[in-house]
Amino acid sequence: MDTHGRAARRGLAVGVGGATLLLASLGPGLAEGAKKHATLSVHPPTNAKVGAPYNIGASGYSGKFNRLLIVGSKVKCPKNAQEAYQTFFGIHTQTVKKQHNFNRTEPYSASTPGKRNACVYLFDKDHPGGKQKHKSKSYTVSKK
Repeated sequence: MDTHGRAARRGLAVGVGGATLLLASLGPGLAEGAKKHATLSVHPPTNAKVGAPYNIGASGYSGKFNRLLIVGSKVKCPKNAQEAYQTFFGIHTQTVKKQHNFNRTEPYSASTPGKRNACVYLFDKDHPGGKQKHKSKSYTVSKK
């Protein structure tokens, strides 16, 4: 029984030592703060009317990205920001700070009723066709 107790204590000591070694190897990364992955949500208007201003919103966490593009359109959302630049006229981007939360809106107004798409893109300004986050939701613009 005494031998079993010593073996158990040794096993526990090895387990604790191994855990200490593991934590020591992860320690510097944990101390610096692990970088979170980007998240993106799109917020279309709930009550858009012809001729009245409304906002399309986007929120999330920027991660490694630094640009946000918000578009309201009658056509299907392109698959990335580079295609959005080629599809839509007169759009502009908003700068977001890397590794920060954001909550932004873009103002719009519609001249005709119907179904629209709210398209949002979170990407790196130097690579608008590269890896990025993209979300879309449809909404309806009603008559006055």
